[in-house]
Order: sequence, then structure tokens, then C-alpha cells
Amino acid sequence: VSIPGYKSMPKHATGKLPTIILPHGGPATKVNKDFSYWTQFFVNQGYAVIEMNFRGSAGLGYSYLQAGFGSWADQIHNDITDGVRWAIESGIADPEQMCIVGGSFGGYAALLGVAREPNLYTCAVAFAPVSDLLSLKRTSSRYLNSELIEGQIGSDKKQLKRSSPRRMADQVQVPVLIMHGEKDRVVDVKQGRGMDKALRNAGKVVIYVELADGDHYLSIEENRLHAFGLMEDFLSRHLTRPLLPAS
Repeated sequence: VSIPGYKSMPKHATGKLPTIILPHGGPATKVNKDFSYWTQFFVNQGYAVIEMNFRGSAGLGYSYLQAGFGSWADQIHNDITDGVRWAIESGIADPEQMCIVGGSFGGYAALLGVAREPNLYTCAVAFAPVSDLLSLKRTSSRYLNSELIEGQIGSDKKQLKRSSPRRMADQVQVPVLIMHGEKDRVVDVKQGRGMDKALRNAGKVVIYVELADGDHYLSIEENRLHAFGLMEDFLSRHLTRPLLPAS
């Protein structure tokens, strides 16, 4: 199966670069050629950015979309990991300087990535992440979209536990930055708090920041600036940005 995706590169960049792996949210959405302030921010910082439309993404046919149902920690995770290895083998990414970053489902993918692939990444950033699928299933049962969520994540309790980054905190070996809006109505802030607690209890390096009055979309300008400032500082401490000539 060919997994379509995009690479975004800093102007005048040469050789292997520190790289951001940026799985999209949803997961039933799609990366396209439209402007993304996330992508542009990282490229402006001197990083290469790799985004893939893993199975479960929208707009590539029903069977492609359906392949991601109940496979967040299996098919989707494997497609993202394959994309990372492609970036390394293609000479784009410096294998010693790779960070996985994402929001919402992308945040889940980032946390799962560093738990499942402890030697692949240098660090992880998760904004408004899902961290415990069993908790998500219990919470969603109170809402009208519960069947949709169960279709996405599955219903087997043992599988949901095995697919939850919060329950794999002891496997994480790299620094993690977690940010979550205090009033997020899409992914409950308890998901971010729970992951922070699990990582701390496991003795891991984690920074947790709660954004006052923040929602799921960084709608408040002050929160958006604060979040991207935190990411800039965090990434600069764990990745080495190349010196690029002035354009």
C-alpha cells in the first residue's frame, strides 16, 4: 500500500535535517496543499516536516478510511512509523534528531509513537491529546456520538487498554511536552492531566502546561502564541536547527 504524504523543507536547506513528524488530527481528516500554520512554523524554524495520510485518513476512498477503524495503535501507528523510516532512508531526516508533534489525534499518535518506538524519536509534543482510549469510551457513552467514537477506537476493553499511551508511560524514554486547553470540549483536559501524571509517576521527563480558558483549537490568540513559544523553546533544546542563509 502506498501512503501519500508531504514533505516541507526550509529554503536553501541541504543534507539531513532535524525533522518534525506531524501526524494530522481526526484521524478521519486529510493533509493537503493548503497553508498550515503548524507546518509553516516548523519550517521557518529550520526543520523538515513530514506529514502522511495514513490509513484511516479521509478523501482516499472508503476502504482506505475504514482501514483505520479500531486500528489507532496498529495500522495507523505502523503507517506513521513507516513514514518516519522512509524519511530516514531517503536522506531527508537526521535519525538522531527527530521529534513527533501533533494535536488531538495527532497528539495521541505522538504519545503512542514515543511509547511504542522508544529508540526512534528524540522528543514528543502533544497538544490536546487523547491518552486513554478506555476512558474516552466511558466518557463518550454520555453523548450522542458514542457509536461513532466506538467505531473509530473499537470496543474491546483489553485492546483499548493496550492502545492507550497513558498505560505505556513506563516505556517512554524521551522528553515530552504536553499542552491542553482548560476548557477543551472535544478532548477532555483530564486526558492530558492523566498522561502527565502517568509519566511523572514513571519518573519520565515531562512538561505539562494547561492553557487558561483554552479550547481544542487554540482559538485564543494569547494561548496560541504561548503554545508555539513553548514548542519553539522545547524543540530548540532537543533538536539542533541548521544555520540557513538569508533568503
